[in-house]
Amino acid sequence: MNSQTGISLQGVSFSYNQEKVVDGVSFSLAQGQRLSLLGPSGCGKSTLLRLISGLIKPSSGQIWLDQVQVAAEGVHVPPEKRDVALMFQEYALFPHMTALENILFAMKAGRSRSQTQRAMDWLSSVNLSHLAQISPTKFSGGQKQRLALARALAQQPRLLLLDEPFSGIDAPLRHEVRQDTLRLLHENQITSILVTHDAEEARLFGQNVAVIHDGKLEQFGPHPELLNEPSSLYVARLFGRVEPVLDPKGEAITRAQLELSWGKLGQTPHGAARGDENKTFAYLRPSALIPEEFGSFAATRYQIRINCRTLQVERCGGGYRLLLESAPAVGAPPLRFLCELPHWAKSGDIESPSPECTDSSFRGWLLDPNELLFF
Repeated sequence: MNSQTGISLQGVSFSYNQEKVVDGVSFSLAQGQRLSLLGPSGCGKSTLLRLISGLIKPSSGQIWLDQVQVAAEGVHVPPEKRDVALMFQEYALFPHMTALENILFAMKAGRSRSQTQRAMDWLSSVNLSHLAQISPTKFSGGQKQRLALARALAQQPRLLLLDEPFSGIDAPLRHEVRQDTLRLLHENQITSILVTHDAEEARLFGQNVAVIHDGKLEQFGPHPELLNEPSSLYVARLFGRVEPVLDPKGEAITRAQLELSWGKLGQTPHGAARGDENKTFAYLRPSALIPEEFGSFAATRYQIRINCRTLQVERCGGGYRLLLESAPAVGAPPLRFLCELPHWAKSGDIESPSPECTDSSFRGWLLDPNELLFF
């Protein structure tokens, strides 16, 4: 384990009523790094936070904080001795205390002049010093979130755990509060883990993202890696629409079938390009194709030419969604897939649906191979 490691999980599992809620999760974070735990409700994200904080014990595996083992077989350091702070959506502020008293309580401090000034500095850091003597019951949602953040950081923890803390804030304030949080975490170099079901929030918060699926760690890495090199269809669909390539009967086609129609693709960076090509199904992102006449705008990106005809056209969000069918090849059926064009594509550039499959109904389209995935 690196001397700069802030937290490390090694094969951590947790079972409840003989059902595995967390299954063999392993990852490490350097000191001061931020991690987003991304996944839908019930996938095990919040349970992981509870395991890290010490609120529950793992069924197996080890947890280390700053090179100190806090959980393993026969080892369980209680939450109050782990130096971990938690932030929840509910804020958990003390309503009978003022904002200043909430901070002082977190600092476990008295009311000396220096301690009070330090607490006021924390309130100033979240723009709440003018409300120091006010009860948080009078605060707005955004103000409560800022106070909860200041109280958590006033403990000077070695690790901050955030369980969907921004979800209760109105959208106009959410970005501002999140930016305040990122600023303070960076200034204080505090290792932090955020639980979220929002892929965009995961991207904005974490230097790394850990995708959790059915209690397992599906993929771990920086956001660009997960976006451009998803390890599974599940991960790919978290970060945008992914549509299967189909034959005329509506059945998914394999990579081998795709290459019969479109030719050998070479090495693509995405998905399961390895393994049995007859068991690897093809998917496209809707932005994968553009009409050939637009190719000069991104000649290095769109490298594969395909003849297609338009089967359906509909407007969507100011742009266009098309159902395309590629021309049949020798020994291979035509292939169907969805494509989306941006709003700047003029209606005259969009072919009308072609009821008959004739040579004149096909036109050239360019495919970005980086938007082609195999799973």
